[in-house]
Amino acid sequence: MIDFLIYLLVAFGATFIGAMAGLGGGVIIKPLLGILNDYSVANINFLAGCTVFTMALVSTLRAGKRKEELFTDKSILLIIGSIIGGFIGATLFNNLIENVSNEQIIVTIQSGLLIGLFIFVLVVRKINPQINLKLNKAHLLLSGIIMGMTAAFLGIGGGPVNMIVLLILFRYSVKDAVVTSTLIILFAQLTSILTTLFTVDMIDYQLEMLMVMIPGAIIGGILGSKFVSKFNENTLSKIFNVTITSLIFITAFQIFI
Repeated sequence: MIDFLIYLLVAFGATFIGAMAGLGGGVIIKPLLGILNDYSVANINFLAGCTVFTMALVSTLRAGKRKEELFTDKSILLIIGSIIGGFIGATLFNNLIENVSNEQIIVTIQSGLLIGLFIFVLVVRKINPQINLKLNKAHLLLSGIIMGMTAAFLGIGGGPVNMIVLLILFRYSVKDAVVTSTLIILFAQLTSILTTLFTVDMIDYQLEMLMVMIPGAIIGGILGSKFVSKFNENTLSKIFNVTITSLIFITAFQIFI
């Protein structure tokens, strides 16, 4: 019973913060589940992916209910790219699982990539370079592929990458970036989940915790998306930065436990 409560709180807290910061929650869930060390790396990736997908679906539905414009010419190309990238990332991860028997090596690889990604995101956000990128279809499609591939391979939803691309390269406002990032996460994770279901033998996967993680993600997504509309840009930016900084230490701890 205690285990179910812990996983419920992890799913709720991660998706609540993730919905506010546009991070998706996977970047929080993945290292926390790794520290708990109850499941295999592949199992954790799948649990995190399903939870993040649920949060993204709830947040997207609520954004649509608020009459926010979701499917623009730009976002459609990013979504198409994220679907392609989601398939590539999931395939790469599943191949890695099949070919590397030592799970600690996989944990180290994923954690190292995550830490590097978090530091890069903070540095770029601090510098805030003025990049005048001429947006065309190829740039949008390629960006979507990179975001989707990162999301699926690392099992994190891809929020940090999404936000940095949307904020720095495409000059979105924080609020618009949060909504678009969540939309990209939705389709990337759906692709990743379906790829795993149809290409991997799921007999060894333990999915009982989804009974509490999915409801936790629904509640977290609803409350988090409510706060997005109430907070100003400066507050959302602070939440984003504090979350990323905390995750650097959590992920680093996971390597050495």
